[in-house]
Order: sequence, then C-alpha cells, then structure tokens
Amino acid sequence: MASPYKLRSTIVGHENDVRTLTTCPLHEDIIISGSRDWTTRVWTANKSNGFQERCKIQDHANFVSSVCVIPPTTSQEGLMITGSNDKSIIVYDLDTFQKLYQLTGHEGTVCALTSGKAGTIISGSWDKTAKVWMNKQCAMTLEGHEAAVWVVRYISALDLLLTGSADKTIRVWRDNKCESVIRGHTDCVRDIAILDNNQFLSCSNDGTIRRWLLSGECIHVYNGHSSFVYSLALLPNEDGFVTTGEDKTLRVWQNTSCVQTVLHPCNSVWSVCVLQNGDIITGGSDAMIRVFTQCNDRMASVEDQKTYNDLVTLSNAPSKIAGMKMEDIPGLEVLRKPGQAGQQRMVRDGDKIIMYVWNTNSEQWDLLGDVTGSGSDDHAPQGKTLYKGKEYDYVFSVDIDPNIPALKLPYNLDENPWSVANDFLQANDLSPMFLDQVAKFIIDNSKAAQPHVVSTQPYSDPLTGSSRYIPPDLITGNETQYTPANSFFPRYAFLTVDAANEKQILDKLHEFNKKTGHLQIPESSINELSPLILGTSSTPELLTTLNSLLKWPKDYIFPALDVLRIAIKSEAVNQYFCTPGNGKEIVEFLKNMSDSEQSNANKTVALRILANVFVQKPGETACLSERDSIWVLLNNCIPGATKGIQIALTTVLLNYSIIYLSKNDHDGKSQCLTITKKLFEEEKLDQEAIFRLLVMLGNLLHNDEIALGIAASLGFEKHIQPLLDTKMNVEKVSSCAKYLLERLKVM
Repeated sequence: MASPYKLRSTIVGHENDVRTLTTCPLHEDIIISGSRDWTTRVWTANKSNGFQERCKIQDHANFVSSVCVIPPTTSQEGLMITGSNDKSIIVYDLDTFQKLYQLTGHEGTVCALTSGKAGTIISGSWDKTAKVWMNKQCAMTLEGHEAAVWVVRYISALDLLLTGSADKTIRVWRDNKCESVIRGHTDCVRDIAILDNNQFLSCSNDGTIRRWLLSGECIHVYNGHSSFVYSLALLPNEDGFVTTGEDKTLRVWQNTSCVQTVLHPCNSVWSVCVLQNGDIITGGSDAMIRVFTQCNDRMASVEDQKTYNDLVTLSNAPSKIAGMKMEDIPGLEVLRKPGQAGQQRMVRDGDKIIMYVWNTNSEQWDLLGDVTGSGSDDHAPQGKTLYKGKEYDYVFSVDIDPNIPALKLPYNLDENPWSVANDFLQANDLSPMFLDQVAKFIIDNSKAAQPHVVSTQPYSDPLTGSSRYIPPDLITGNETQYTPANSFFPRYAFLTVDAANEKQILDKLHEFNKKTGHLQIPESSINELSPLILGTSSTPELLTTLNSLLKWPKDYIFPALDVLRIAIKSEAVNQYFCTPGNGKEIVEFLKNMSDSEQSNANKTVALRILANVFVQKPGETACLSERDSIWVLLNNCIPGATKGIQIALTTVLLNYSIIYLSKNDHDGKSQCLTITKKLFEEEKLDQEAIFRLLVMLGNLLHNDEIALGIAASLGFEKHIQPLLDTKMNVEKVSSCAKYLLERLKVM
C-alpha cells in the first residue's frame, strides 16, 4: 500500500447508528446515509475537505436499514431507493431527492437493496425472501432461504443474482430459479462484493471474508477480524477491498493480507463504501460518519488527527482487568516478536499495563494506550459481574432485534424479578405486555427462587447460536425503536430544523414578488436562489438577493425567512449574518419578526432561524453575546404560542443547554430555567415541546449541583410529576420525566 489511510473528516448529524451508506456514481463528492434515527441524509463535499448536509429525509416509520442508487439511463431517470424496518421501500428522484413512490410487500425489515436488469429494484428482507420490483410492483419473489436475506447483488453480464442469508448460505439465482447453494461460512452472511464475472467476496458473522468462484469453490479465506464482519467494499483500480465489523475496526486488504487496521471509537462499524477517488467512508454505532483518505491534501488537520487518535485510544483501552494478576501479564520483551494484522497485546511496564496494536504497514507495535484500573482491587468479586460500575450476579444479553446490539439486563438475586423486568421494559421503551416473559426469563436463567448460585444454564440465540435471549414475541423487532436506558440526556448535538421544499419556496417567492411594489426584484434572481436553498453555494450575489428579499413587508416575507432558515446553517452564510457587529443586527431583525404584530408563521420561522444559527461558531458566539435580547424575544413568543412556535422555541432553549454543557455559566442556566418554568405554566403545551424541555433540563442539571439546586427551588418537581402518566403523555415524555425526577430527588 502506497501510504496509510488517515482521517479526512467526521460527519456529524445523525442521532443514532449509521446503518447503511452508498455513494452517487454521477457525483464523486456525494454520500448518502441511512440511520436508526429514521432518516436518510445526503451529504456533499465542501471546500474544507469536509462534508455538509444537503438534505434530510424522514419518510420511513422506523430505522432506515438499506440504501442504493440506480444511475439514470436513456429510458429512466436516476433513482435513490431506501429500505426500512417498517417493511417498506421508498423510491426518490436522484436529482431532487423528492419522494416518487413507495413499495410494500415484504413482511419483515428490508435490509438489502440493489439494482437489477433494465432498472429493476431487487430487495432482501428478514422475511427470508428476495423480491424483484418492476413498474412499481413486485414482479418476482425468490424463496428458499431459511432465515433473513441480508444481502442481494446482481451480476449484469451473466444476468445472475446472488443472495446471502442468516442461514449461512449464498444462493445463485437465474430469474426465479435457484441454480446453486454455496456453503462455507459458519454464521450469517452479511455482505457480498462482485469482483468479476467469475469471482466474488463475502463476509460473515463468523469473522471471515471469503473469496469464491461462481462454481461455489472457496479459493481463499481472509482472517483478521475478531468479531462479526458486517460490510465490505471494493477499492478502485482493482487495488484491494475494505471491511468493517463489530471489532471496532475498518480493515484494508490487498492480495491476501490485511495491510492496515483503522480503529474506531465505537463498538460497531456497521457500513463501509468507497468514493471514486479512493477515500473510504464508514458508518458507526456512535451516529458518526467518517471519511479516510490517502491523499495528504485531503487529510484532516494535525490537531483533528490527534483528537481522533486520542478518542480511539480512550474508547479502546479496557477499563478493568478483573481477576488478572500483574505477574501473569508478559513484559515488554514480547513486543520483540511480530504480530498479526490488528492484533492487540497487553504488556507490563513496571507497575503499569499498556496496550499495543500491531501495525502491518510499519511492521511494528503501536502504542494504543494505558489500561486503566489495572492495578486496582475494585473489580467484581468472584461470582459477580461489573456493569456500568456496579456489581451484579448476572448481566443478561437480551436480543430484541437482530439488526441492533443486544440490550443489557443487569440483575441481582436479592431483587424482585418482576420489578427488574418492569424497569428494563420502561428503560428501553418496550411494551409492558412482555413483562411476564422477561421476568420468567430472569427466573429461569438465574435460579432466582433458589439460594445464591452462579448459573451455568445455557440460553441460545437462534440467529447466531451465542448466549443471547430473544423473547418469542420480540423477534421481528418492528415494535419499537431501540432506546438504551436514559439515552435522552445529556445531548451534545445541536438540533436544527432542516426540512425544505425548494420548488414550493421558489413558487411562493415568485407569487409574492409580484405584490411587493418597489421592492420587487428580477424573476431571474429568484430562480438563481436554488443553490442557496440546497446549501451548495453562497456567493455574494446570492446573499445580496437574500438581503433584498428580507426587506419585504411582513405579509410577504415568510418565504424569504424560510430561505434564511435553510441557508444560515452553512458556514459562509452564518458568518455573513453573525460575525461581530452583524450578530446584534440579526437578533434585532428576528425580534422584529416575532413581535406581537407578526403572523404566527413569521414568528415560527424566526424562531427556527434562531435555532439553526447555533450550528456554526459565529452563530453560537452571537447567541451568547446577544443572550439578553434573545430572552426578550423568547418571552414575547410564549403567550398563546401555537404548536409550531412552542417546538421552535424549545429547540432554541435546548441548543442553549448544549452550549452550557461545556460552560460553567449559572446566569445563563438560570435564565433557561426561568423561561422553562414559564412554559410549563402554559395550559396547552405540545408533547414534542415538553420532550425538548425535558432534554434541555437534563442537560442543564448534568453534573451541576448548583443548577440542580436552582431547579429544585423553582419547584420543577410539581411540573414534571404529572408527566409520568403514560395515559396522558407519549412514552418518551414519561420515560424522560422519570429520569429527571430521579435527578431532582437527589436534593
């Protein structure tokens, strides 16, 4: 390998695991991602070698599990297709990303997509089938697999389809007939990449990658991953391939060897794809997309590289070495012997234990980090298990959905199994109908009715064969979104209002432009605003046009405000409006747009603009320096606020609380708490607005006893207590309220 891959950029935006990635063959600088936050997002490269969000789509009613692109042909426009845990497929126009139509027919999650002959769509599902779609309907259903179909790949030159399944097999299909079944993997087949008309690669939960002939002969097995291998992609110019998996790594392969291992600061690296320029993109369980490059000109700054490496070191060094004796750990002399790609070794250096990883490229052991807690005696005693710093007799893995990591269920023998089961269901937003099943599972696997013994009774996951329990009625995984215990706060990512319909905005601008008299601008100038709305350009000419639109009368300014709402998220526009001197002007302008004489529509968009201002540093600085004026603005919007105003206003407060997570600013926190109390005293407060207030409160009270005391003195407990009622409140509100009350009762 000519030079190692290094970080180019980290793309922040998704709020949950990034499960699927693809690129656009017509545009080498576009990335498309799908996530467990139910969204599909399109990202475009910017001038700083990073990527910015072009659009955010939320049409599915559950996780986005798969995505693919069909390039345009002479007979068909280009398409983007997404599949979801809601069992549906949605097709979009590749140029505008507008929804065209929806396909239904699968009875389980649509976890695999690809394009077939003559623009057909091919899908794979947990319902054990693959389907071929043509002319907006299912033309063919391929049956034969005995478990979920995780991957579908089409070989156009041979008109053959390959499907990989959780039944550990790969099937070769011609039309609706299975021509052969290929066996060799010992666990679920997760992904396939076509090398040529006679060879392909596959990866599996068995931790291997295999190279096959279409005849079914396995010609090589690649070893290196230490856990499930989820995804693989080919590098351009026949220069090898890349894989990602559950062992926190991206691995680069050439010939038959792993030549580079890139550790990630997350447990699961779910997906990988490759740009035309050879840059590698990964999606992880930490909601991040990361881009790695070999090109020095595109690499992140030295500071960003160090930050990433430090994060990797911290997240990959084990926190405890329970039960191990110092003398049992080898000394530095073991590092004289070479290792294998990605191999990690703990060595003793005096009274410290240090972790090293073998670097195939440099052929040396690289320092990974100190192993913390290695010299302490606070590990779990014999027969106990440590979980989140506490000791338990058991920590069970409960698998509600084969597409997400198992949930942890800690239990001590002196606890009531039904109370523990109830807490587990509430913490993970699961239906109470499963209470008896989960309680019975605890009893059966812990000997809860007997004296204290350590259970050796095996319990098996039918998908992987490992010790993971799947309640019978939870196997489909379609009932609920995965929510770990208190995933609500602290929240560190700013919340923005992103939805935009370019055509509707432009049409409304044209309509109102004719009514603005001497403030009318050339129609051609309005047409040229598309790049500003799409976030692809912000030239001085476009900003001049936008400034002209923002001078329109209050009855016609609404679509111009909407353009500003979208555009201000970009770095250049944010800096233009929010740099020192301009920050005060934009706040005063938004105050005017939200006064009592303005329409509710203008007030709503003004608050949404303010929420979006936070995402860039100049905007964040302006919001802090003009805080007092903004509090006046927010207070004026509370009386009689509509649902839209309430949600926008609470989004602004939530974004302030994110700033205060890293700033010891009790004046600012007090202002937030005061206005929040005023909002809670409103008679009709929307549930989504309430939820954002609760998350904001969680942020403000996080690791801050002073803020906790202020909140307690303001009597927040009486406002939050009624929110526990699940009949009157949505689940996420009552669950979040429970955690806040526990925090407040510490006082």
